[in-house]
Parts: sequence; C-alpha cells; structure tokens
Amino acid sequence: MDASNKPEVEQKGENTSVQEQPTHKRVPKRCLKCGKSVVNLSRHQKDVHGMKKLKRKLGDYFMGMKKKPEGTVKFCPLSPCKGNRTPIFQLHKHLQTSIHGLRPSTTSYIKALDKAPRVSLKMLEWHVKNKKEKNKRAKHERRRRKQESSSDEESQDTDEKRITLEERKQIKEGTRMMKREEKRAKHAKRKRQQESSSDEESQDTDEKRVTLEESKRIKKGRRMMKHQ
Repeated sequence: MDASNKPEVEQKGENTSVQEQPTHKRVPKRCLKCGKSVVNLSRHQKDVHGMKKLKRKLGDYFMGMKKKPEGTVKFCPLSPCKGNRTPIFQLHKHLQTSIHGLRPSTTSYIKALDKAPRVSLKMLEWHVKNKKEKNKRAKHERRRRKQESSSDEESQDTDEKRITLEERKQIKEGTRMMKREEKRAKHAKRKRQQESSSDEESQDTDEKRVTLEESKRIKKGRRMMKHQ
C-alpha cells in the first residue's frame, strides 16, 4: 500500500514544482501620432516624437480622450521626484508608495502635501499650447534666417563672379593697351634709327663732296704753280 501511494505523491510534487505564477503582460498601446502599437508608449513618444513629459502624461486629458479629474495637478516636492516634474493627481497615494514610504498624519507627510506645487489642468494645457506655438515661431524664424543667409551668400557669389568678370575685362584691356604702347615704342625707335641712318648717309655724302672739292682745288693750285 505504501509502495502504491509513493508514485502518486512524487507525481503531485512534480506537478506543483512545474506550476508557474501568472505574469502580468503589458498591453500594447497605439500611438496617435504615427499609428504604431508600442508597449512603452511614453518612451516611444519621447524618443521618436520628442514629446515633453507634460504632453505625454496629460495629452489624453487635453484632447478629451480621458475625463478631466476634479482638483489640481500636483508635483511631488520630495526627492527623487522633485527634479522629474512628473504631474500627479493623487499625491496622497503617491507619498504612501515604496518610493517615499510616508505614513498618513505624520509630520513629513503633511509637510509634503502642503509644500507640493499645484496647477490647474487648464493652465497646464494653455502652457503646453503656448510653448508649442513659441517653438513653431522660433523654428519658422530660424528657417527664414537660414533662407536669407543662403540668398545673401548666393548674391555675394554672383557679385564676386561679376567682379571677377569685370577684373578680367580690365586685365584684358590693360594688356591690349600695353601691347599697343610697345608697338608704338618699337615703331618710334625704328623711325629714329632710320632717321639717324639717313643723317649719317647724308653726312657721308657731304663729306665726300667736300673732299672732292678740296682735291680739285689742290690740283688746280698745283697746276697754277707749275705754269708760274
């Protein structure tokens, strides 16, 4: 009887060891901006679309997809939540979580509730929209300045091209004038050389004439001397 019951006990033990506790699976959510289904919607909106935290946390309330709760939006004044600026509707429950572990009616709990900043949801919606408009205007202004700078660069390039063309024309005109001056100088030099050579030739002929006349006179004088 003990032997017949033994395998049943082992079988039960094996079954109990195989059983696993049910795990909670996160349901994918659809992004309204791009239509993709993602598990971590907040991270997707931040990394892909660059959404700020207020828009990510309160966007559904702004667009009317969720019912707006009564009361104001609170921000936890305690570390490590102080720097994150995460909007919270039920701050009293948040303070009792494992993040802070405060018990109700304690001094630190009451002090945190009193110190927490409170803003209406309508004011936050106006702030987000106004910031969006400012970003649009700044983006438009940057684009306009970029276009103006590019147009200025293009006009500067065209002006530089015009200047280079004018400079080339002036250089060509200058070289032409220099060539003309060189030709004139060469022509004048050649003319002077020709004139000087013609003067030398005439001088030589005059000298030759003088020597001929002198030789004739000498011969004539000698003849007269002989007759006497």
